[in-house]
Amino acid sequence: MTTLDTTTDDREVAALGEPAEPASGRRRWLRLALRVVVWPAVIAAIVVPQLPRFREASVELQSISWERLVFGFVLVLASIACYSGLTRTGLGAGDDVRHGTVFRIQLSTRALANVVPGGNATASALGFRLLTRAGASNTGAGVALATAGIGSAIVLNVVFWAALIVVIPTRGADRHLITIAALGGIVLALLLLAIAVVGLGGERVAGPIRRLAAKVGLDLAAPMRVVDNARGRIGDLIADRRRLARIGGWSIGQWTFDMAALWVFLSAFDISLHPLVLILLFGAANIAAAVPITPGGIGVVEGVYIASLVQLGFTLEAATFGIAAYRFAQYVFPIGAGALSYATLTVGPWRLDAGPTSPGHRVRCQR
Repeated sequence: MTTLDTTTDDREVAALGEPAEPASGRRRWLRLALRVVVWPAVIAAIVVPQLPRFREASVELQSISWERLVFGFVLVLASIACYSGLTRTGLGAGDDVRHGTVFRIQLSTRALANVVPGGNATASALGFRLLTRAGASNTGAGVALATAGIGSAIVLNVVFWAALIVVIPTRGADRHLITIAALGGIVLALLLLAIAVVGLGGERVAGPIRRLAAKVGLDLAAPMRVVDNARGRIGDLIADRRRLARIGGWSIGQWTFDMAALWVFLSAFDISLHPLVLILLFGAANIAAAVPITPGGIGVVEGVYIASLVQLGFTLEAATFGIAAYRFAQYVFPIGAGALSYATLTVGPWRLDAGPTSPGHRVRCQR
């Protein structure tokens, strides 16, 4: 395995105006304290009121077996671990970041995405910063985050469409599901087009952009070097069938564990779904949540789940309790776990070293 030279990446980030790490340790502690105070306040003010009968559900959960609850939480963590493996696979040669570190980074970004409106973009920025501090190159971190997001979206849509094709001949076409599938297809097509332009377009795309920029007096030398590096990484990834298979496997594992968690929490309230119906319900909710309306799809996901379950004949009470339990594990729990993970990344013996680095040198996690 060859070692990636990140000298160019460091220069590119400097040219692009990458913000420096906070010089003051006091400022870092202040930011951590604000997060510890703000996140619980956000949960209390936004999350709890928007989950129907959330408090009643928490009381009802006391009668459920602890073994089933713990198993559901373990499945949610396994889903996040698979997404971490997906991200790490996208890093490629030369970007050696430990799986445990990537897992803590993903918990941190998941927490941020769940509390900030349109938080996916902000969470990606945080993930990029933490991955580069953990030892990944700038290009490697960017490609890995894009690979994880796009690979995960592709697998979800393919599984959803496959289940829909199987169900339509026997149960008919539901216009709501067809609409959600179409929206997911449009977003996915745009993502694939972006990959094709950046990864496969080569000089046919970069050349005209450079000439147009020169005519209007823009210097795109540094940004185009970033794009060139990313294009090389994407080309290598597409050519590596073994890595593509691993990406597909991690993506399938992520969604399988998440769907299993949903099934476990629903079954705790005597809601049993056919596997195809579970896939359709799960796919519709997660595709709808991809639209950046609320943080982490809060309110949108619950609305899709509960309305669909009631339409399927289950009581509103059972549907509300089951989805509240699932969303607590899948949405609220990662906020607290992510806050703790971020703390371990910034302070303590497992923090990421934020010290100054020279060109070609990459920061490592302190041992």
